[in-house]
Amino acid sequence: MHLRDLLIRIAETYDPKAGTASGVSAQDLLREVEEMSDLPLPHGFVASGYGGKGSASSTPWIGVFGKAINTQAQEGLYLAYIFDATLASVTLTLQQGVTKLSGEYPKLGDRLKELKRRARHLRAGIEPELALHWAHTPAFRSKLERPRAYEAASVAARRYEIASMPEEEVLAEDLHVASLLLRDAAAGHRSGFSSQWRTSPSFTRGRATSPPMTPSTVFAPTTAATTTSTSRAAVDAGSDATRNSSRTSAFTSSRAGINRSHKACTRGTWSCAVPPWIGSAPGSWKARP
Repeated sequence: MHLRDLLIRIAETYDPKAGTASGVSAQDLLREVEEMSDLPLPHGFVASGYGGKGSASSTPWIGVFGKAINTQAQEGLYLAYIFDATLASVTLTLQQGVTKLSGEYPKLGDRLKELKRRARHLRAGIEPELALHWAHTPAFRSKLERPRAYEAASVAARRYEIASMPEEEVLAEDLHVASLLLRDAAAGHRSGFSSQWRTSPSFTRGRATSPPMTPSTVFAPTTAATTTSTSRAAVDAGSDATRNSSRTSAFTSSRAGINRSHKACTRGTWSCAVPPWIGSAPGSWKARP
């Protein structure tokens, strides 16, 4: 099943009142996600669906995990397609795991504040040109604790209305860009610069306030973000030629330009710093052909 068909079918058949038992159509479909071979997953990524345990989730989701970065949703960083509570839209989001943070921050208000703080730091480690036109705060239209945590934990997000779902090729390209955002955010931990942060831009209702930008451009390139680059040659010593090559930074805001740049993108020089709570660092990977 293609990604577009999967997202639409879940939105059309999911019923949170139907429970999670075998035989519930949407729940069975979510459980089958990890076995689907037609999904346009980036190299080294796996997917799995979630509709709740015992009682059904109000916001079902499909997780997309970089095997060399993180393979669980309880903590660390991962990608997810999260449906809103009305099932009218689904959002591809770069997520922080929220479950294990509950022990450290038992009060919801404190937990949401901490997730937002961490999200700001993670955004500062993302290539600004790569993150053009990605929002950072999704809306899952629920007052429940878990969906609110998903909103606070989002580092970058792109929403799709079910009624006007893009074509498969667009969804595949967006997922590829999201995988690069994830690798950007996770790379700093491997470099060992967890305490060195660049100043992140300020945001108000999805609009960058410093420096001024258009409404569709929510990641503001700061001076440090565009001029500071930390070489990872020492970290990657002994790696293969792909890992030692320079990472292409000539991303453009046009879809075609971004796609061409991504095909040339390899690991090498990075300009981000991420704290140790994001999970393990990425291993070797290849640019998607």
